[in-house]
Amino acid sequence: MWLLSTSFTKDRGERPWSGMKLEEFFGSQIPPYAILSHTWGTEEITFQDIASSSLSPSHKAGFAKLEGCCTRAAQDGYDYVWIDTCCIDKTSSAELSEAINSMYKWYAEADICYAYLSDVRSAFVDSCQSDTLEASRPTKDFQTTKWFTRGWTLQELIAPRSVEFYAEDWTDLGTKSSRRDEISLITGIDVRVLDGENPAICNVAERLSWAASRQTTRIEDAAYCLLGIFQVHMPLLYGESDRALIRLQEEILKTTEDYTLLARSSGILLVPHTYGFSGALARQLAEFKNTQHSLWAYSNLVNVSHKTSLGLKNVVADVTPTLTARGLHICLPVLKVSSDEYYAYLYCRLLKTDELVCLPLMQAHTSENRFARRLGYNDGDLKRFPSTKLTAFRLLTIYIEQAPPVGPRRTLPRNRDFSIATLDATATTGLNSAVSRACTVSTSWGSSTNVLPWRTTIQAQSNKANFGLSALFVLGSGDSFMVAFGIKSSKLWCCVLLGDEPPFDPVSREHSHEWDSWWKYQRFVPRVLVDRASKNLRMNDRVVNISIRKVASGLAVSVCINEPNYIGEPVLITEKNA
Repeated sequence: MWLLSTSFTKDRGERPWSGMKLEEFFGSQIPPYAILSHTWGTEEITFQDIASSSLSPSHKAGFAKLEGCCTRAAQDGYDYVWIDTCCIDKTSSAELSEAINSMYKWYAEADICYAYLSDVRSAFVDSCQSDTLEASRPTKDFQTTKWFTRGWTLQELIAPRSVEFYAEDWTDLGTKSSRRDEISLITGIDVRVLDGENPAICNVAERLSWAASRQTTRIEDAAYCLLGIFQVHMPLLYGESDRALIRLQEEILKTTEDYTLLARSSGILLVPHTYGFSGALARQLAEFKNTQHSLWAYSNLVNVSHKTSLGLKNVVADVTPTLTARGLHICLPVLKVSSDEYYAYLYCRLLKTDELVCLPLMQAHTSENRFARRLGYNDGDLKRFPSTKLTAFRLLTIYIEQAPPVGPRRTLPRNRDFSIATLDATATTGLNSAVSRACTVSTSWGSSTNVLPWRTTIQAQSNKANFGLSALFVLGSGDSFMVAFGIKSSKLWCCVLLGDEPPFDPVSREHSHEWDSWWKYQRFVPRVLVDRASKNLRMNDRVVNISIRKVASGLAVSVCINEPNYIGEPVLITEKNA
């Protein structure tokens, strides 16, 4: 590996960069070193900048960050640092591939990792300008820093034994250890992993969920940045797009038979327009988005030994999972409910109820062993059965198609009467359930192109002084959000929720063991009651605007989705109540 010497920081002259040098080390010759974790900015210092004596790196914006890191390391007694911008020769595809496959190891073996948060202001800035120090602001800035939103920084947080956080001016913001609980809340990472335990103590789906809301500049890097967390290696093929994530999942299946990999999208968060089928393996990490309030939270999924499963003792799968032209070739216990309804047991159970977690399937061809993953919009993407039901399952070797099957698709009808899911009654909020039959949804689908803005109106009637309703919206491209609205203490209220947001007070969770779907456990009432709300969706810069007002027939809620230059058909999905 290449390391940057910190010696140039000790003798600064008119040319502070003149002493910068890279040195290459191998194996046991690698000296103790510090390592930098950061988000890339403009004009970063590159390998070629340092290798070429004719360049003057100090004229680049990234030099201050590099110099600050080297100065910090030198003060801590380290002669060398590793920085991804300048310690990899990115003109060599072989060196780049080796570096990415080794990066987790390099971060793990560093003596210390400096996490530089360029968008967090110094904790001491206000104290010089005001008599009152806003003590809470640095913490707020820390929680919202873009460092927690980038794909590569996930392994840079987990792998090192010691991580120190620094603000834009290199003032100390604490350590991974001192801010452990706060970081766990921000990232969803198990505190045991932040304490240094192997990430493998968490199931595969949970580990993938840590990256589900993170972004990378290149699509392929969403998969490549996770190689170390799963301890797998694979060649880098930039240009393969989402195929990189599929290859990653294939490599994971080669190293562990942890079928929580197939238990993604617990409850409906991402539903394609042609919602009837889905591939065996995920095409984007967003499909693993998790919600901490969910009974289906990945941390609640417990793997069960294939050999000792109740009712299937001493039965071992005769094939290892392999992705073929026909789909994922896998051996699973399968329950046939009808000619069009099958469930495959994923060898995992819910921690609290010990129920079987099963994948809904349907036959994709006339062949008995070829299936497609079936998506529903009433019961969520997964199904659960009591553990005693396992004796009814039959061990089968099947194919689960990766590409959508050829043939008729189950698409959501254009014109449909919808009911709206009702909120549970609770003593804490004073909300009473409204009758769903009193609610109707009128939609204006527009032309076949459906250029946004798209609007719909929800109308509700109730003779109760306090009530609340909710409706889940899923767009064809995968965006989803929930609209909740109602009356409390004679005041109208409405809000938009994106599914994994915590700034709302949860309503009753008494019946959480009965909740299968996203909107069933994300029932919130805002702390501040407002009759207008707006929220930016996470994809494509869409904005949802909602408003509520009284009309002669009850309440009317206007929902508008706006995005320039978007073409696509929106899909509205809500819970059906009997």
